[in-house]
Amino acid sequence: MDPSLDPINYVYQKEAGEGIIIYHVEMGCTSYKKYWHLRKDKKGKRNKDWISRTDKLRREYPSARIRESILTQTAKDEGLKKIGDEGLQRSSPQGGDPSHSTCVIQRAAGTTGGAANKATVQPIKIGKKLTLDNVAEGLETAVSTIKSDETAGKAIVLLTSGFKKEMDSGSAIDSCRDSLKELVKMGVPIVASAGNSAQSANNRGLRKAVDTYPPVLGNEIPMIVVGNVNWDGTTSPSSQGQDDDSIRNPDKALVQIHAMGVGITCLDKYGKDDGLPGSGTSYSAPLVAGQLAVLMSTNDPMLPFHGKTGEDFVRSAKKFIEDVAQWKRPSGTSVTERDGRVIHGQNKVLWNGVSARIQEYFAAPEC
Repeated sequence: MDPSLDPINYVYQKEAGEGIIIYHVEMGCTSYKKYWHLRKDKKGKRNKDWISRTDKLRREYPSARIRESILTQTAKDEGLKKIGDEGLQRSSPQGGDPSHSTCVIQRAAGTTGGAANKATVQPIKIGKKLTLDNVAEGLETAVSTIKSDETAGKAIVLLTSGFKKEMDSGSAIDSCRDSLKELVKMGVPIVASAGNSAQSANNRGLRKAVDTYPPVLGNEIPMIVVGNVNWDGTTSPSSQGQDDDSIRNPDKALVQIHAMGVGITCLDKYGKDDGLPGSGTSYSAPLVAGQLAVLMSTNDPMLPFHGKTGEDFVRSAKKFIEDVAQWKRPSGTSVTERDGRVIHGQNKVLWNGVSARIQEYFAAPEC
């Protein structure tokens, strides 16, 4: 968490998520194949810019690990293709971001930018628009795919979008709830971003608590809901989950783990890495999903979730991530009680447990 530290010193277990599949339910992922034809113009002249871009894309998002998307029925009906990132429309909760899903996937399993650079990612493309109805359908697709492929026990579902409850969203919420419960029953951990609306207001004040779907369903379903921190471990001002009740009763808080998601750079879907840094819980959650993939891939009998199945596996993995694979840091938030007492919040920040003394065989790739 110290920005003065050399990032090349980041290390993790050598298995690096190999054999684990992260199912990301959103808008797909980039592919060098989509832009390969641009390496030459119509006259056959080499285009150095696109040669460089596609080479970067092929390295960071290799097709052997970053699979072509599975399409929901809505995506099929809309004529979408399996390759490529559809991007987020301006009206989406995250705002217009053409490479949001691609950047999320890079944080989870990119070759140089991922927490698990040997894990496989299976994008589930939900359609042209990011809506709760489409996410609900994407979760149904994840359930059916994991069942048919028999990947439970080797699968993680990653969610990086959330939606406020609307008058007509009841059926979509119920569908999400049913799919999430089924995933837990199957033994599939679910990692979700907490949301970035803590500085927005509703009729009850600032939206500091997690209040969007599917993440808020973590109050009734054992999901890992992830908050966002700065380099020093303090809560990012926009990150939800640091409401007064959570500070007063940290053991009952929905957000029990945080990860770095501020000032994030990304190789975007066009193979460019010169964009402005992004921030948000969408970039924190994939780090946690990636670290969980690394732990699952080690098959270490010392891990408390080793050998467990179904809901027992999910709850044990969640508890390990939130109680063991973390480093407590002052959150920078506090509550002043009526009697004048000040309760200072703490964040449990993701830590992979690897120390410098074993760097020689737990080496991260050179960036």
